[in-house]
Amino acid sequence: MKSFRWTFVFVAAVACLIAFTYWDYQRAVKESEREVQAKNVIRLSTDELTKVQILKRGSDGLALEKIDGKWHLVEPIKDLADEQAVATLLLSFKNEQAIETVVDGVDGEGLKTYGLDDPVSRLKLAAGDKTQEIKIGSVKAYDSNLYAQIDDEPKVYLVSSSWDVHLAKLPNDLRDKHLLRKELKIDDVEKISMRFGSEADEFELVKDGESWRVVKGAPPFPVLTDKVKFYLDAVKGVRAQDFIEGSTTKPADLAKHGLNRPVFELRLYTDDSKTPYFTARFAKPSDKPLSGPPTVAVTSSDYNEVLKVTNSMLDSVQKPPENFYDKRKAFQFSEGDVARVEVSSPRLKGAFIKKDNQWESADPDLQKEVDSAKLNQAIAKIRSFEAVRVLEPKDRRTLKNESVIKFLNTSGDLVFELGWGGAENGKARMGRPEARYVPVRTNLAENLVGLPEGELKALDLENWLKPKSTPSPTPAPATPSPTPEKP
Repeated sequence: MKSFRWTFVFVAAVACLIAFTYWDYQRAVKESEREVQAKNVIRLSTDELTKVQILKRGSDGLALEKIDGKWHLVEPIKDLADEQAVATLLLSFKNEQAIETVVDGVDGEGLKTYGLDDPVSRLKLAAGDKTQEIKIGSVKAYDSNLYAQIDDEPKVYLVSSSWDVHLAKLPNDLRDKHLLRKELKIDDVEKISMRFGSEADEFELVKDGESWRVVKGAPPFPVLTDKVKFYLDAVKGVRAQDFIEGSTTKPADLAKHGLNRPVFELRLYTDDSKTPYFTARFAKPSDKPLSGPPTVAVTSSDYNEVLKVTNSMLDSVQKPPENFYDKRKAFQFSEGDVARVEVSSPRLKGAFIKKDNQWESADPDLQKEVDSAKLNQAIAKIRSFEAVRVLEPKDRRTLKNESVIKFLNTSGDLVFELGWGGAENGKARMGRPEARYVPVRTNLAENLVGLPEGELKALDLENWLKPKSTPSPTPAPATPSPTPEKP
């Protein structure tokens, strides 16, 4: 019984020690948090802010207000704010801490010493009924840091020089610059229309149930729905670099920026197939900008002014028809079904059959053997082909000097047929660069397609056959030496 009593006392003592250690740890954590919070320049929760105002001495400054859950510029212009830009600004406020308290108990005369009697900038914040003001003095410390006063506290704080950057924001820095501002669900888009410089180069995709098809400007060919969705998502993400100051969408102003004859026009349609939900027009990229990278003037149906975007933003939306096609569709045959290959080409003529997973010539008199590894690599290579162009229907054109490869199954039925002619020069059109390609036909596509010239050369037809290996002669058995007779 006595032993049990001491055990109980020991357990109770350990429990008390653990409880005290936990309490002490929590107290230290809270004390540390209070010390951090005491250094925070922003005392309000940035997540709960509803108003932000930046005032600069000698300028209008700017004001932001959260309306229906979204930030808006309300001064000096009224416009949508860029949510990401505002979030970044608020995060920079949140992370700022006072370096030290320079003076505790300063009066009005003392504020002059730090330029806080006439601050160079002010930040006013509101979170519901709670407000806060940060003033930045016009006098800088010897290390370029700044002096600040929070509300009307009789204290002067030393703060980071980064406050100069935070409070130097201009209205255009915080305006929403997405070309497509309106809410748009990708699944609501029913038609995409692109015009490349002229009426003759107009390309249209139309939604047909859950899939998409080409209806204008390009040959009919299977379209990948995921590629269309990826494209629309890219359109939603296009952001202008800046606004062109003083611009309008009046005809004379559009002509001034080259938008009377745009090099590319995009239209998106939803439930109304005749009236675009969204339109964007892009001018010819500037060749030699006065400063910075080349930019493109653009107008959007969501704006009444001209914007400018980088060339990369234009490239992300100016896509040729092949961007949407299933470019591997014409080459997707079942490799496992192939049991016989027939080739008719200037580089190789012959037929080959598979036996025990090895290839051999169908001609028993052929004085060469098949390089099975080369042939298998060629089959895999063909299945990886991707068309760079979709051409006219194959029944409208005969390929000159055609080379042909046929793949057949064990019953002699055609699995896949590939035919190609000589290389051609493709003109730059509909966002495509000028390029050289080889016209190709297959039994899996109604249209001819273009392949890069090097792809067909990589089939390495001339090396499918190799000299027969001559077996090494079997050495004659050694003649035993005669056993000497015993005397």
